[in-house]
Amino acid sequence: HALAADYPEQPTVVEQAQGLNWLRAFIHLYPCQLCSREFVEVCSDLPPRLSGREDYAMWWCEAHNRVRADLSQSLRRCEKHELIA
Repeated sequence: HALAADYPEQPTVVEQAQGLNWLRAFIHLYPCQLCSREFVEVCSDLPPRLSGREDYAMWWCEAHNRVRADLSQSLRRCEKHELIA
């Protein structure tokens, strides 16, 4: 989730659009098509939050936990101070 750590604290509208475009490209280019389709569902249920670094990092953690839960894996604690450190 290194991308979230470098995401702007107060992104402009253009930066938010770029973040969303990057996410769409990531989903489209992900080598596992099943995983890609599943992540589209995650994004539908839990829309990306691009308003700032903390929200974006929390969204990535929550989205990742959603995938982990679907795979019966242990969940990660989503705490802002740990995600942005």
